[in-house]
Amino acid sequence: MPDRAEWLETLPLLTESQRHELRSVFRRALIESPMPTALTDLQGTLLGANEQFAQLLGLHEAELAGRPMFQYVHEDDRASIQAAVSRLRHGGEEVIRNEARFVRADGRLVWIRGHAALVDGPAGDGTSYMVGIVQDITSEKYAQQQARTLIEIGTGIAAGDPIEETAGRLAELAMARWMEVGVTLTLADPARRVLTPVQHRLMPTGLYEAFGEIPIAPTGPSCGVAAWSNEPVAMANMFTDPRTVSLRAMLAEFGIAASWSQPLRDPEGHVIGTLGLYHSRPSEPTDEDWQTLSDVAGVAAIAILTHNRRRANREERQRLRTDSRTGLPNELALLDVVDTTVASGDPVSIVVVALRGPAAVRNEKHLRDRTLSTMAERIRQLAGIVAVGVSGLGSLIVVARGEWSTHEVELLQRVLARALILDEMSILPQVSIGAASTDGDLTLSAADLLAQAKGVVPPQQGVAVALPRLGERIEPELTADVSRALQQGEFVVHYQPQVDLTNGELLGSEALVRWQHPTRGLLPPAAFLPAVEAIGAGSELAFAVARMVSAEES
Repeated sequence: MPDRAEWLETLPLLTESQRHELRSVFRRALIESPMPTALTDLQGTLLGANEQFAQLLGLHEAELAGRPMFQYVHEDDRASIQAAVSRLRHGGEEVIRNEARFVRADGRLVWIRGHAALVDGPAGDGTSYMVGIVQDITSEKYAQQQARTLIEIGTGIAAGDPIEETAGRLAELAMARWMEVGVTLTLADPARRVLTPVQHRLMPTGLYEAFGEIPIAPTGPSCGVAAWSNEPVAMANMFTDPRTVSLRAMLAEFGIAASWSQPLRDPEGHVIGTLGLYHSRPSEPTDEDWQTLSDVAGVAAIAILTHNRRRANREERQRLRTDSRTGLPNELALLDVVDTTVASGDPVSIVVVALRGPAAVRNEKHLRDRTLSTMAERIRQLAGIVAVGVSGLGSLIVVARGEWSTHEVELLQRVLARALILDEMSILPQVSIGAASTDGDLTLSAADLLAQAKGVVPPQQGVAVALPRLGERIEPELTADVSRALQQGEFVVHYQPQVDLTNGELLGSEALVRWQHPTRGLLPPAAFLPAVEAIGAGSELAFAVARMVSAEES
């Protein structure tokens, strides 16, 4: 066997007898061991290592001599290793067994399972050394970590986790295999030929903003080149790679020296994004590195596909809940807002604002839509407003916290009556407003509340507030007045025009009954119908309305 311990001859501060002793121990414990083996003094300084141990760390045997073993141990595992060595050195244990991560020269992490014991020197002078024999368990450990992470990602995707959470978990997985590594997950916009990085919790501060949108092109970051070529791309040294000339100042700022990227595809083979790693030191990927990226590329692609589908669904829901003319929420969206507010236990009011004039606004679509949008913006500035949206062609719906009275409604009318300047025209909006509130009854549905508010909107300029629903909180004084009102003709009919929205033609009118009360003024149906029904006068009122309509027609 050739003598592979020549480095001992040049080890400083050793006597000839010490060199002889170490050479003897080294041959027995290191060179002849089929396992990665190292010899240290009692302070953990490496005195020698066999070829297998050196290869484990990506170094030559001679490079290890005289260096502290602990400098190769991952900082998170260093304290536990030092504690175990201390126990061995002081006789607490005869053999120590542990698992730890070592950092290779190229930045990759190596998991080892090691056994170490004290060895007495052959000179019999009481000198002792530590001999450690290790086993590479990186594949086993990383496979466990990978399986665990991919299960977490899959479970998270199914539970609705945002794609930012998936990117963060992928970064954690990369950090289990490489030191000083980062992960980039990007989303492709094929129409605009750009990639958008996914910002996540482990991304260095400022990096997301620095990259912005990445062109899909033959030059630039590796992710853009990978998406352009539809092939994996490695840039082992980005400071010498001709494709990254314009990026070097930014790369230096963030300490990025190498990057590898793999395109992610949908089932039809179209690029939907990329998955990549970037390193703080020049680094050429191995076949095993590419296999690692490939192993997780599938779940990364699923995350992007799910993200894209959910985004499309959100956009479609938003489209169905948005008025296309003004961009404001429609009735469907506002009803959900009301139901959510009521479910939280908060009182809520719905206010319907009908635009009555001027005629130029009502009849000219462009002006009408801009007027509604401007009025909505004014309303949003008021305290207690939850949401403002559009109903039909010429009305706004306001959702407000609390129970609005005539005072709040009149204040809203004054706010909306101020002049608007549109297309260099000064417009004085004319509105009629109806409001309804939960009034302490949180069992009301949003649809019921909206129907009440619509039901009390005056046909001309003015305001009205709905009283409680049919069958609830009937006022005795009002009940006593119903019979007199029927006899004296206090119930009157107003007419609401019915228009064909396709051509603007007048189809007819809807008769709306109101009570012209001598002391309370004009009352909407919601205010008096409970009293009418309470005394069984519903049929009599219906006949009275029919007589008034017939008289008008004749």
